[in-house]
Amino acid sequence: MKTVKQRIVQNVWVCCNIIIPMLAGGLFFLFFCPDISFSRSLRNRFGISYYYDISDNTVMMIIRCWGLDMLWAYSLCVCLMWVIKKRSISFLISSIFAVATESLQFFGMISGTFDPLDIICEITAILAAGYTIGKTVCKTEKSIGNI
Repeated sequence: MKTVKQRIVQNVWVCCNIIIPMLAGGLFFLFFCPDISFSRSLRNRFGISYYYDISDNTVMMIIRCWGLDMLWAYSLCVCLMWVIKKRSISFLISSIFAVATESLQFFGMISGTFDPLDIICEITAILAAGYTIGKTVCKTEKSIGNI
């Protein structure tokens, strides 16, 4: 049985694994992706008129193309594990959502460019989320029901 302090530490750790990737992705969009409507609206709202051009930087373009997808998929899976309390169901829902969003892009139903590598990166991030939470939160538990 875990103490109240241990549960609080676990919950803070899980929240950080949800919030930090989303915050990092949002900041990346804000300062490096001027063509994304999300970043345009944030820059307009906060009066930010500059951004950094990353079109000539291969590493930054890799982060933009696949890293940001990995960040949201990771956050989504951790959040679902926290809410649903079952890793397998969280993996399934996260994976279906990742494939669905890419498929909707393929059919032009949502904005974006379909890329099968996006799906591979998102599934990798989902597995990393399960591994991270499994190793740090559920060391001795079969499920994450005590988060």
